[in-house]
Amino acid sequence: MVLPDPDPRAAHRLLAVHAATGLVAGMSSLTPGNGGAIGIQLAPDFRGRGLGTELVEATARLGHEHLGLESVSAGTETSNHRCRGALEAAGFVECEGPALHTLPDGRVVDSAWYEHESAGTARCAGVPAAAVTRV
Repeated sequence: MVLPDPDPRAAHRLLAVHAATGLVAGMSSLTPGNGGAIGIQLAPDFRGRGLGTELVEATARLGHEHLGLESVSAGTETSNHRCRGALEAAGFVECEGPALHTLPDGRVVDSAWYEHESAGTARCAGVPAAAVTRV
């Protein structure tokens, strides 16, 4: 599910829903104006099942095949081996980036950066802002 935003600079989000239970299993975001920065979050009960890799792959495809981005990137704590494994399994490769990153909660962590590139990009027309209903 893509949750569109009328602001073209805003993050695009994908919501992962567990089909059998209808529970939200995770979410990803992709911010085109921030170099195609990807972020993902998984609910604790859904970690370790390969969903992180699927979510990262889907988010990269969103950037390449719908937003026309040749490159997308993601950063993670250097000690987050599961996230690093998911990024690598999704075809991301390590790249240069800031050694330290400040998280939303104010913590400063050592960081590792990854990128995913694609020469075959496309840009969709998107959903008109008038068609988006907000509750």
